[in-house]
Amino acid sequence: MDANGLRFALLADADHWRLPGAPPALEYDRRRRALRLARQRRHFALQEDAAEAAARLERVPGTRDRAGNRADYDPEWHRVVTRRGAEEARPLYRLPLAGAVSDLCLGHDGILYLAVGGRVLMHDLRERYDDASVSAEGFAAWRLAAAPEGGVWVLDREGRRLARLRGRPPRRRRAPPRPDGRPSPCAPGTPPHLRLQAEAVWPEGETPVALACSAAGEPACLSWAAEGDALLRRWDPADPARWREPLRLHGARRPYTLAWIGDDQVAVLVHGQVPDTPPEVRSEARVYRLGGGGGDRFPVGDLYPLKPDYDGGPFLHGLDEPPHYPAHRGSHPLVPISRPSFLRRGRGEAPPQRLDSGTPGSVWHRLYLEAVLPAGCGVRLWLAAAERPLAHDDPALEWHEHRVGDCGAEGEGVPQAAWVPHPSELPHHPGLLPCDPEPGRRGLFTLLVQRSGRQVRALRGRYLHLRLELCGPGNATPELFALRAYAGRFSYVERYLPELYHETLLPPEADAPGPATGPDFLERYLDNMEGVLTLLEDRVAHADLLTRPETVPARSLEWLAGWIGLQCEAGWSEAQQRRFLARAAELQRWHGTLRGLELALEIASDGAVSRGGIRVLEDFRLRRTFATLLGVDLDDRDDPLTLGGMESGNAFLGDSLFLGDPEREEFLALFGADLALDADEARAVDAFFDRLAFRVTILVHEEADPELLGMIRRIAEREVPAHVAFRVLTASAPLLVGLTGLVGVDTWLAERAVPGPVQVQRSRVGRGDRLADPPLLDPGRGPASAPPTARGRDLAVPPGQDFTLDAGESEAAEGRRLVAYRWSFLQPGPPAGGGHHPGETT
Repeated sequence: MDANGLRFALLADADHWRLPGAPPALEYDRRRRALRLARQRRHFALQEDAAEAAARLERVPGTRDRAGNRADYDPEWHRVVTRRGAEEARPLYRLPLAGAVSDLCLGHDGILYLAVGGRVLMHDLRERYDDASVSAEGFAAWRLAAAPEGGVWVLDREGRRLARLRGRPPRRRRAPPRPDGRPSPCAPGTPPHLRLQAEAVWPEGETPVALACSAAGEPACLSWAAEGDALLRRWDPADPARWREPLRLHGARRPYTLAWIGDDQVAVLVHGQVPDTPPEVRSEARVYRLGGGGGDRFPVGDLYPLKPDYDGGPFLHGLDEPPHYPAHRGSHPLVPISRPSFLRRGRGEAPPQRLDSGTPGSVWHRLYLEAVLPAGCGVRLWLAAAERPLAHDDPALEWHEHRVGDCGAEGEGVPQAAWVPHPSELPHHPGLLPCDPEPGRRGLFTLLVQRSGRQVRALRGRYLHLRLELCGPGNATPELFALRAYAGRFSYVERYLPELYHETLLPPEADAPGPATGPDFLERYLDNMEGVLTLLEDRVAHADLLTRPETVPARSLEWLAGWIGLQCEAGWSEAQQRRFLARAAELQRWHGTLRGLELALEIASDGAVSRGGIRVLEDFRLRRTFATLLGVDLDDRDDPLTLGGMESGNAFLGDSLFLGDPEREEFLALFGADLALDADEARAVDAFFDRLAFRVTILVHEEADPELLGMIRRIAEREVPAHVAFRVLTASAPLLVGLTGLVGVDTWLAERAVPGPVQVQRSRVGRGDRLADPPLLDPGRGPASAPPTARGRDLAVPPGQDFTLDAGESEAAEGRRLVAYRWSFLQPGPPAGGGHHPGETT
């Protein structure tokens, strides 16, 4: 509600918009939380060569591991060979079965699967299992796809059937049976077997030609239709009742290979010729975003070019992304280049139930849009009002156009939006745009709702019906982040001027076409001033937001902390600083107490005290009758006498701390006060209590780096009274049940850590990480250093203007960091043999 009491209706999320079309011309970008033109290309001029596509379909695909080793079938010697990059091939495996090989792929379980003569041959690259051959009656294996949980999906092209292969062959090294008859721990599990998917049925006139499985375990099958474009069918293992509704891949009639890109995109390759171009021109990969439901799918707007040395074969089977396509010497990843392509126009609409003023006969006052409008981009809005929600095609609705940005030729009398130099009309709100404002291009835009061409231009009705159209030049798109509609106009004329200036014309005369009346013109003229003054009044009326920890701007948090003499820790996040300031009064109230120390640590550690990761203990509570060891590492594997043969039930936490040795006199302090003590014993008891009084131990159970421990010590120095000594101990294990363990104090129920691969000088072998053994085609050639991921923003720059390239969103491989950026620009030019192909950017 603004200073005049007006409320607004908001359109900002994906479910706030209806996007017609199959597929729609608009899309909601969930990452940027914006409505934009679909990134698609719907017009192609490719003459496909069906004979060549059929020939390429018969080629045997290769396979590739994560280290870059590639394996292919050698028909001359009936064997599998492996190579890395452009190196010469080396023999890997000679096939023991006779028959034609149609496919081979490396499984996630380290087994090499081959389709040989309609059977599936299994060869374990780690030499754990014997070779095995699997088949099913009436089923001829032709294409394979590795499943993430192990095994493969198998396609029978001629029989048009799908099967799932599971199980493991017998082990090579079998353990002898136990005397009691129980199975040996090395006994084989489920033997390999093919299970036919009876529900996977293709209709007549449709031929399956390619198979692929996503990282999430969802298989997809590409099929050729007798007429029209190819179809993609997805199989849902969680609901194996039937194929999902098929998707028609627009612009690909005879694709001969298929690969997944992420969990929502697939890539296919087609062969053809672009009219009026040299025959050497290379085609690109078609990439389709799947989404939900069936219907047509158009290629995405990114360009996925193929390098000139592509040898025409199918995608390589791989265990990682992106997919690779074969080259004459090696293979290349399928990656896009930054040449965006968007539709030029796309329409959407808002459900009228969301734009409800709540009052019959309301005058819809103003629209505010948070948008990014590059050059040549704009938004066209059509508004209508009614007393009840109606379908947008209802003839009772009278639509009125409004425009924002560049929408082509301006219509006569059509209201045009104005840019507002504030991030939001909401007082002290930072806005929803993820970028800085730019006059006329990025930021907040405002429109006065009106009926152009009517004598009285106020738009009245309880419900506002809204349709919009986004416009762009094809290489850029407008982005709409939020639209707010205010209803119940606060009229300066009716509030502050005599009735002489009020509008007296009523419907139907007021709805008639013609020039605006004098009172109507005066109303809209004063609304220009109201739009400016209301923003100022709102900021004054809500000035208290600038002094509240929840709403103060991030840049003013330290300034607000200085008001009350507090100082935030360096490196704290914005959320931590706000929580610290919000609870400043409580911190001051309990300053110097155990509760105050725990509260300060809770805020600084993002809740580690509540979840048990940090425990604050007063040392006097640690007296126990048995010997108590806090933090003693009892691992005696290096002891020359015991050699790791002793066990203990004491607590196992951190640095050593011994309390209450029963052989010393201070043990007597744990008994009744009526126990007779001589002078020496009394002094020993007093000294024992003195060593435990006014002392606090902060136990840190979670993984703590030096910066966190330093912050804990600084907070403790600030919160602990001067006469109390404290120390910070780190735990070496979360829980060790023993005779003297204090459950909930020096034990902590932690979530089981997910083991990762061992890293030199970082991992604790046996306490978390483990040696990883990824599936490799050549065990002597492990993974190379993973390359960084380069990311740049798409730019649409008119000729002659300066521009900035930003690679700040690039990421280094895990365990590494970016230290430098290197840019190179290659001008597109003719390859060897003539023709042209896209240039590359590294």
